[in-house]
Amino acid sequence: MAMINDCDHNLLVWIDLEMSGLDLNIHTIVEIAIAITDFHLKNYIEGPDIVIHHDQDVLDKMNDWSRQQHTKSGLIELIRQSQISLYNAETTVIDFLKRYCASGTGILAGNSVFVDRWFIEKYMPRLNAILHPSIVDCSTLKELTLRWQPVRYTKRPHKQMMHRARDDIRESINELNHYRQHNFYLGWHAIRHPPYLPASILSNPRTHLVWLKTDSDQVNHVYVIITDGNLNILNDIYLDMNDKCNKYSLLVNFLHKNILVNRSSPICGQCVHIDRARIQRIIPEFLSCCHYRSIDVDVLNVLCRRWARRVYENRPIINADSNNLITELQGSIQLLQYYRANVFKFDLFDQEKQS
Repeated sequence: MAMINDCDHNLLVWIDLEMSGLDLNIHTIVEIAIAITDFHLKNYIEGPDIVIHHDQDVLDKMNDWSRQQHTKSGLIELIRQSQISLYNAETTVIDFLKRYCASGTGILAGNSVFVDRWFIEKYMPRLNAILHPSIVDCSTLKELTLRWQPVRYTKRPHKQMMHRARDDIRESINELNHYRQHNFYLGWHAIRHPPYLPASILSNPRTHLVWLKTDSDQVNHVYVIITDGNLNILNDIYLDMNDKCNKYSLLVNFLHKNILVNRSSPICGQCVHIDRARIQRIIPEFLSCCHYRSIDVDVLNVLCRRWARRVYENRPIINADSNNLITELQGSIQLLQYYRANVFKFDLFDQEKQS
């Protein structure tokens, strides 16, 4: 079958997983669904939706939330009845994807899709190997709209919370299309450069953001910045983790002193799902203080390249090859300030026209 014609040779690969829980060391994939769209969110091609068989010992290890939801949806009984293994499910999804995407070009998309990426990396490594390294996490746009366009946030499409993979995919596509229609019509105004702040003051601790950067899979160095909702830096900490004495507790205590540790602050950065996975492995207490969603600045790079080319081409360039965590992370904040001034500003612009 012919591939979808896309100007940048990338397609959005919408994958949603249902898992037995969120702990990679205990839980696994119990359902996978896939669909493909172009970046206009058209040419929707629905792929397989596969329930994966697991023995009773896997079902017994489900966390309480998953057991409740998957019982309500009927998924647990379907898992028992399925005769499809994890490996065979992965093969079926790969065969579908290869019909439409060249290897390495399909960009994984969905809500909090970094979690799906973690499970794909562990349990479906062959599938992970043919996906593009970037992701399009709709939750990034959700969190930014919540802070900077609260009226628009209330008008976003609301989910039915069915917690079945195919339903979740359709709802994520609908949500991303909402943000595309309302945030990325940018050709008619001049490029803005920060600072460009709203009339509302986002100094409320509930809007604070936790910026995270690590140096490697070994996590030898960690840099964390706290900003308010206006992206003003409030505090930061840089730690050499080679001397691990009290370093883990120092990081957790830093959060307790600077944010509300009721999981209201998302973790932010450039391709931050990589840093988040590294910290999850060694300091899970750090993530337990933060919101389960992430804000990935690279998502705006990916989307503006397709939907707001002039904004993308005028963006500040971060020197990612500097191996300087401070430079890279502060550069990510500057980049988000730029995107804020040019993408998340229509409420402000409307106010200006009225004044």
